[in-house]
Amino acid sequence: MTAAQPAWLADYGGASAALERLRSYVGNEIVARVYEAWKQIRSEPVPFSHWRWHSVTAPGHRQDSSDWFELHGRLREHMAGGGVLVVVGRARAGKTCLLERLKPLLIIDNARPGSEREAPIASEDVPPGLFAIDETAAHDRHDVARVIAETTRVNRGFAMVFQRPESFRDGGIGAQLAMRPVLFLELVDHPASV
Repeated sequence: MTAAQPAWLADYGGASAALERLRSYVGNEIVARVYEAWKQIRSEPVPFSHWRWHSVTAPGHRQDSSDWFELHGRLREHMAGGGVLVVVGRARAGKTCLLERLKPLLIIDNARPGSEREAPIASEDVPPGLFAIDETAAHDRHDVARVIAETTRVNRGFAMVFQRPESFRDGGIGAQLAMRPVLFLELVDHPASV
C-alpha cells in the first residue's frame, strides 16, 4: 500500500526524481511545515524551488582538469551571488580538497579529530569573504543556525559540507534554507543522472 501524497506536492508538479532527492535532504514534516507557513503569505518563490542537485564522480585529490576548474568557477559564482553550496560525499571523496581549490574561500573547521563533537562557531570565526563550514554536522547546531540566519539577512553565500544527505536532514537546517538558492554537489562513486 502506498502512502497518500502530501498536499504540498502538487505545487512541485507531482512526484519526480527531484522530489525524492528533496526528501532525502529534508523530511516530509519540515517540508509540510514550511509549505503551510508559505501558504499564508504566498510569496515568490515556492519553498525549496531554488534547490538544485549536481552529482559528479568523487575526485579525491584529482581536481586539476579544465572541467574541474570550470566547476570551481561556477561554484564560486553561485556563492558570490548569495547561493548556498552544500557538498556531500563519503570520507576521502575530496570534499575538503574541493574547498581548498575554491580560493579565496576560507574554511571554518573547528571540529578536527580530538576536538569536541559540538564544536562552536564563534562570530569572529566567520570571515568577511567567501567561507565554508567543513564537517558541518560536527559543529554546534545553534551556531550553524545563527550563521545561516546572518548570511540570509545580507544575502551572503557560503558552503557547508556533509558526509551524507541524512546528516543535512538531521541537522534541521533545511527549513532555514527553504527560500534560498541551494546547490547540492554530490561527490559519488558513480554519478547519477541529473
